[in-house]
Amino acid sequence: MNLKKALSIAIITSILGVVAWELYWRSQGYVPTIDDNKALWAIQRDRLNTLAQDDVVLMGSSRILYGIQLDAWEKETGKRPIQLANVGSSPLPVFHDIVENTNYAGTVILGVAPGLFFSTTYPKAQPWAWWTYYIRLDIMLRDLGLHKLTLNHEKKKQKLQPII
Repeated sequence: MNLKKALSIAIITSILGVVAWELYWRSQGYVPTIDDNKALWAIQRDRLNTLAQDDVVLMGSSRILYGIQLDAWEKETGKRPIQLANVGSSPLPVFHDIVENTNYAGTVILGVAPGLFFSTTYPKAQPWAWWTYYIRLDIMLRDLGLHKLTLNHEKKKQKLQPII
C-alpha cells in the first residue's frame, strides 16, 4: 500500500513541477514554437558550399518550411534536403544568393505562394536580412581565423537548370 501512495505523490509532484515550470517560462514571455531564426538558417546556407549534384535544396515560404517533413524525405530518398525556406517571404532572395554565390548545380524545389513571391524585394525583408547575417558571420569568422563558412565568389558558376 505504501508503494501506491509513494507513486501517487511522485506523479502529482511531477505534474505540479512541470506545470509550474511551464507557467514560469510563459510568464517570462517564452512560448512553444518551431524555431526559425537567422543563425539556424546560416548553418543550413553554409551546407550549400559542400553539396553534391544529387542533393536537394528547398526554398519558399512557410508552405515549404512546415509542409515538407525532412525526416520522411530522408527516409524515402536516403538524403536529407537543405531547408532554406523563410516564413512569410519570397524565395527570390535565397535563389539569387544560390545563383550568384555558389557552384551548386543540383535540384532546387521552389515553393511559390502567389501573394508572397514578389513581396520581399526590398533589402530589409527577412530573407535578405538573413543573407546579410550569413555574410557578416562569414567575414567575422574569416577575420578571426575560424573560417568555417565560405562563399564561392571566385569559383566558376554553373547554370541552374529548371525541372519541369
